[in-house]
Amino acid sequence: MGPTGMTLMSTNRNHTETHTARHGMVLIVVLVVISMLTLAAYTFTESMLLEAEATAVSAQTARARRAAESGLEYAAAYLQAAAEGELVDFYDSPDLFRAIPVSSTDTLTAQFSLIATAEWDETASAVRYGLFNESNKLNLNTLIDEELSDTELQDRLLVLPGMTIDIADGILDWLDEDDEPREYGAEYDYYVSLEEPILPRNGAVLSLDELLHVPGVTRELLYGWDTNANGILDPSEQGTSDTSLIGDLAGMQMGWSRYLTIYSGESNLDPYSMPKIDVNQESLTDLYDALVEVLGAEAAEYIVAYRIAGESSGNGGGSSGGGRGGDGSNPIVIDISGGRDSDAGDSGGGNSGSGGGGGGSGGSSGSGEDTGEDSSRGGLDLSNGGSVTIVSLYQLLGAEVEISQNGSERTIPSPWPNSPEIVAEEWPLILQTLSTSADPSISGRININTASREVLLSVPGLEETTVDSILAVRSPSGSSGQAIFDTSGWLLAENLVELSEMRELDRYLTGGGDVYRVQSVGFFDAGGVSVRLDAVLDATELPPRLLFQRDLTHLGRGYSPEIIQLPDSSLAP
Repeated sequence: MGPTGMTLMSTNRNHTETHTARHGMVLIVVLVVISMLTLAAYTFTESMLLEAEATAVSAQTARARRAAESGLEYAAAYLQAAAEGELVDFYDSPDLFRAIPVSSTDTLTAQFSLIATAEWDETASAVRYGLFNESNKLNLNTLIDEELSDTELQDRLLVLPGMTIDIADGILDWLDEDDEPREYGAEYDYYVSLEEPILPRNGAVLSLDELLHVPGVTRELLYGWDTNANGILDPSEQGTSDTSLIGDLAGMQMGWSRYLTIYSGESNLDPYSMPKIDVNQESLTDLYDALVEVLGAEAAEYIVAYRIAGESSGNGGGSSGGGRGGDGSNPIVIDISGGRDSDAGDSGGGNSGSGGGGGGSGGSSGSGEDTGEDSSRGGLDLSNGGSVTIVSLYQLLGAEVEISQNGSERTIPSPWPNSPEIVAEEWPLILQTLSTSADPSISGRININTASREVLLSVPGLEETTVDSILAVRSPSGSSGQAIFDTSGWLLAENLVELSEMRELDRYLTGGGDVYRVQSVGFFDAGGVSVRLDAVLDATELPPRLLFQRDLTHLGRGYSPEIIQLPDSSLAP
């Protein structure tokens, strides 16, 4: 074979090898491309699945949030119903406030539960289904308003576990309006000298968190070990905080937040959502006309006479020796069946035997016209107005008034003698109808029925032995079914305090309260996401309004499925 043939064979062999190598490279490229496309498709699919899951979770979270918000609206509706006369147990009603369904789909039912802390539980481990009355706590924003000495103000705070005189003075300086530091406190000069200067509030605080600016106040002292803000001490929270900061002080698991508030208040309306009769209103003719319509002539004459002349000297607020006045056969009764148009008011409207006109005016509190043509009522000259301010309605109980009536001096005894029976049976209706103020609400008084021992000890004039007696007598839930226990007057009815003491205590104590805190948890019957809202509802005026709301979801679920769901349900964790 010649050279030319050998060259051709060599060329063909090289061409074949090159062609084969190219085919192999294409196969590798194709495999790489397929792998990349497969990976891209997998990644896209995974991304879409995650996106779909996130969308589903987001949708469920939105539904759970709406359920929790519905819980707050639900609570407000029941507060409105209670103010209008419906009997509602806000203390602990699982049937009313636990696992209430809101909306459902084929697979999920959105529900909410309303939960409050059990203030009687010293272990801080129990919950109840209902609302927490903020009047169970000491209101910081009314602390300075009270006419007490600096030492008395200190004492109100020093009864709290772990409180020191330095911190007490610091809190009082944060609240008061001046820039003069108390002996152990801190004021303007201290706060502006800080690395990050601030100004003291010197007024009503907007949040308990403000107290963290006060020297010596730590988060542990203020909120205890409750890191998820659910009001109970979870197993995971025990021993996780620096116990040296609060020690082993009983009642400090939740810190001072268990005892302090900035929200408490109570309505100053009567059972018909109308303003109570202000016994201190300027016009005595209007006052008389309003009183005679509701309570009758005897009570109207006595209260107006008290405004003119005050309690007779030497009476001392003891038991009235004069009975009810007259022959004692006509008790003062408030008709609660039909508002202010009562039979008692009609019978007294004509001022029979009293020698006064104006019986037909029938005005409500502050609404009667005083034309000046006739400023006498019930034989009393009202033209000079009242010279006595009634600080407590208990001044009207068991007292006597010496005054000129129908041209002669007369001693008018209280229609309400100071006896346990009268206080228990008739006095609650008087407290529902009369007030010493025209303000629509009263702030800061402490609920004698449900406040803790520590908070009760903060009340000026309430001795430790009396507090222990109160705790022994009252119902754990604060409800006994007796009207007197809806007021602080049961202290008098049960002979726990004297009338003179009750007159001083009245400014600090109540049997109710209309501002409530609650945690509303929105969740699903099959488990999954949940949303937890902490809120304060104000029912001192109607309709109830939302004072405060914060989302606690970022702090964790807060309550186990066993707590928020019905006992016979199987809720996934």
